[in-house]
Amino acid sequence: MTSTLVPPRNTFVLRFWWSDTVDDTRSTNRHVWRVRVEHLQSGEVMNLQDVHTLLAFIERFTGPLFSAAGEMTASSAQNREEQARNDANQQEAEKHRGFS
Repeated sequence: MTSTLVPPRNTFVLRFWWSDTVDDTRSTNRHVWRVRVEHLQSGEVMNLQDVHTLLAFIERFTGPLFSAAGEMTASSAQNREEQARNDANQQEAEKHRGFS
């Protein structure tokens, strides 16, 4: 049996770096994390500083990833199962068309 690679629906590139920020109230520099995230399929890019904004950006494309308790949500698991079924159906259809 030959397997067919199915291109991903959502691919993200993340870049993390330290940045110095001047704290005017204390006249000191402090280091903060900066993040640049790009959704490759749409080309949309966002620059941010916190993980909550990062997850919100990703969830715009993927749907909910985790519940408030930090567990994978039912809708997220259901979406993954549905995507797996769709991928399997697509692979089967391509096999019958002579792609595999």
